Amino acid sequence: MVRYTVKYLLGFILLLATLAQAAEINVSADRDELYASEAFQLIFEVKGAASGKPDFSPLKKYFDILATGQSSSFQWINGETTQTKTYNLTVLAGRTGSITVPAITFGNDKSPSITLNIQAGASKAAPNAGFVDPNSNAQSNNVTTASNVFLEASVDNKNPYVQQQVLYTLRVFRATTINGQLTNPIANDTLVQYLGNDKEYEQLRNNTRYLVTERRFVLFPQSTGTIEIPPVTLTGQMVAVRQRSAYFDPFGQSTQAIRLSSNAIKLNVLAALANQNPWLPAEKISLDEHWSIDPPIFKVGEPITRTITLNARGLMAAQLPSLTSVLSDDFKTYPDQAKLNNKNRDNGVTGTRTESLALVPLTAGEFTLPAISVTWWNSSSKQTETSTIPARTIVVAAAANAINNDATPIAATPTPVKNTDQRWKIASIAFAVLWLVTIIGFYRFYWARRSTAQQNDTSSPYVFKSGNDRDAWRRLQQACTRHDAEQTYHRLLQWAAARWPHENITNLEQLQTQLQDPAVHSAFDELQAARFGAQQASWQGKTLWQALEEWAKNTAVEEKLNKTKETEPHLYKLAKPRQSKQKQPKEK
Repeated sequence: MVRYTVKYLLGFILLLATLAQAAEINVSADRDELYASEAFQLIFEVKGAASGKPDFSPLKKYFDILATGQSSSFQWINGETTQTKTYNLTVLAGRTGSITVPAITFGNDKSPSITLNIQAGASKAAPNAGFVDPNSNAQSNNVTTASNVFLEASVDNKNPYVQQQVLYTLRVFRATTINGQLTNPIANDTLVQYLGNDKEYEQLRNNTRYLVTERRFVLFPQSTGTIEIPPVTLTGQMVAVRQRSAYFDPFGQSTQAIRLSSNAIKLNVLAALANQNPWLPAEKISLDEHWSIDPPIFKVGEPITRTITLNARGLMAAQLPSLTSVLSDDFKTYPDQAKLNNKNRDNGVTGTRTESLALVPLTAGEFTLPAISVTWWNSSSKQTETSTIPARTIVVAAAANAINNDATPIAATPTPVKNTDQRWKIASIAFAVLWLVTIIGFYRFYWARRSTAQQNDTSSPYVFKSGNDRDAWRRLQQACTRHDAEQTYHRLLQWAAARWPHENITNLEQLQTQLQDPAVHSAFDELQAARFGAQQASWQGKTLWQALEEWAKNTAVEEKLNKTKETEPHLYKLAKPRQSKQKQPKEK
């Protein structure tokens, strides 16, 4: 027993002594011929105990590391123990030519650097590698092909004008299962927009049926001359089917790392026409006009909103010009912020610019709204075209409550007053004024107390959602009580932001849509007419506040009913019917 214990102890001491020796590190590739299109393994073999773990980050400058593996082994030869650790890295070279694998640190130990020669194309002995030699006859139309997987890139126009849309189509053909990632096309001085909604279909090529994934982009070159679109890259894993035997082989399939590239494309970008500013190369451009009242009715002091929409097929919304037109001093104008929108289609993008302008006539009479025109270059017919909203002649009616200021004032003739009654009348007037001031003070005190009580009344029908909601509601009530149209407008938007913080309500039209109340809608119209018209001082906030209180009451009732429905039990849950066996009548 003691003999075996001593033997094991000596073996353990020899093992520790072996592990304490300096590590020997060797670096190699798993094959002699290396290709940019094929993954290969970098092997780091560490004999002995390294002083630390390896840091492979310097390799990322030259290779794509697809996978890492590690194994260990021990050898006992003539009483000596040797430990070997092997690190296998599956990599793809980032370029062709001579690449020096940098030294890798293992704590204080370091591997030697080696030089690898990376060739273009793929080896002839690897039919499933995803490539053939680009210089061989198997490549046609400058498209990188392979037997199982290949990529094709194409454009609808290689000679576009600057800022003109170019449709870029990428197709991935695969006859086997792959799992990978595609890069997006990029180019200098070029805007790139992914259209979304990839298509999948089958296609027969060279007697092989492929599943095709089609992905589309639009490109907008921003400079003239030659622009090159580099190849798009697919990196991932592919199922490589090996030669099967006649017997069942559960290991007949294996995965292989791949990196495929499409063909590069060159564009010859033409300069814009000198006589067109702004430059708008498009397939089609249209202008549409819409009025808040259709047909529009114009009255002095009453606002009306004109909305103009510019649609451009083949342009982004950011490329479209402003549509503002200069009006005479007989109108006040209040423009809204322009709305930009892009809609993707299968064959390109359509940009839309929408501008709204509130017009308030200041003078009655007949006026002409000038035409709005957009000149653009038709990329299909190769000629200049103009889209126009024609000039419009309008008649502005006078305000319904206009006051005739030309009436002649009537002078009042004073009645002589007897001097004997002068003191008595002065005393009477002073007493009357004092009595009136007392009554007014009492009235204001009474109504101030009543207003405060109403604000603090917990039985108010309005259901507050937050403290900010409550404060904004009270400030809105105060603005309506003061009959201040402009302040009420701002208090409405502040209340909307507090009540619905995630809806981004910035104008009364959006708030109307949120409230869905005809009475409030009508009160909003009166408020806008007072803000933009000449009768702002005569606006009364009572109507608006009553409409809002009625809305609050109805909303509180609806919320109470909804809560009741949510809490009441489900009384009508159907039970699964039981199946009963019926006795069959006996045959007589």
